[in-house]
Amino acid sequence: MKMNHYKYDVIIIGAGPAGLSAGIHLVQLDLEVLVLEKSPEVGGLARRIESLKNYTGFPEISGLEFIEKIVEQARRHGLMIKTDEEVLEMSVVETHKIVKTTQAEYRAEAVIIATGSGMQGLGIKGESWFGGGIFYCDECCKEFLYGKRIGVIGSSPEVVREAVNLKRFSSEIVVLDHSEPISFTDEDEEKMVQNNIRIFKESFVKSLDGHYGKKAIILNNDEKIWVDCVFIVGPLKNIVKTIRRSGIKTHRRGCIMVDQYGRTNVEGIFAAGACTSVLKDIVPACIGDGAKTAAATRMFLLKRRIK
Repeated sequence: MKMNHYKYDVIIIGAGPAGLSAGIHLVQLDLEVLVLEKSPEVGGLARRIESLKNYTGFPEISGLEFIEKIVEQARRHGLMIKTDEEVLEMSVVETHKIVKTTQAEYRAEAVIIATGSGMQGLGIKGESWFGGGIFYCDECCKEFLYGKRIGVIGSSPEVVREAVNLKRFSSEIVVLDHSEPISFTDEDEEKMVQNNIRIFKESFVKSLDGHYGKKAIILNNDEKIWVDCVFIVGPLKNIVKTIRRSGIKTHRRGCIMVDQYGRTNVEGIFAAGACTSVLKDIVPACIGDGAKTAAATRMFLLKRRIK
């Protein structure tokens, strides 16, 4: 099948709050901008927020309504958004970035990655509460985890390593199976004992509840385990592997390493929002991060074009 080719000034990968914010700022500067979204709908996890109460100008608004307003604004300014289009490959050819998807091949002078958390998650009911004290990367979220009682949830042997890593700065760790028993070796058991990490065996996690600062892990027998925050040990998204293949540096858990301007180690490729090592879990931070990264991208393009 013949692959169609298109050219833009900027391609944004991900149509969550950060990606849409960056797109709105850039398209108002008369730049040709394309937003690519893997899912059939835009907004990411932010769509699932029942009630957003900390965004300036909105005393209270649902995540879905919040995203709809952003999309309406984006469309009004002429931002092109393509859904159901997964990015399969990224590369740099001379001064251009090549983005190949399931539908076409695109060229741009700059790319902004705004794909959300690098982890797929485990699909636990209540896990997708955006900004609710649920974390996926210890390297990126240390400031939120220090001195906290953390519930670590997963079904792979990697749970042991993550729990031991977290014990460096956590006051207490409890480990819980997600959907099937974790295969612990004798060495794993010994590490857990040495680090005073409690294991709940044969009690699977049914759902998560609570509020920011106090989370209830509800087991299949309806017992509630109260923790300060939850750490999910799940598989990496496919996009993280694509990003790494393109030479962009990430942390072990998939977060993209950026500077204060959202610049990655690859010139002309930026990242914003929850996929980065800088800002994490609240919508206002992602929105601000998107705007900041858009400004840095615009400056990059200006410097290139006046040379």
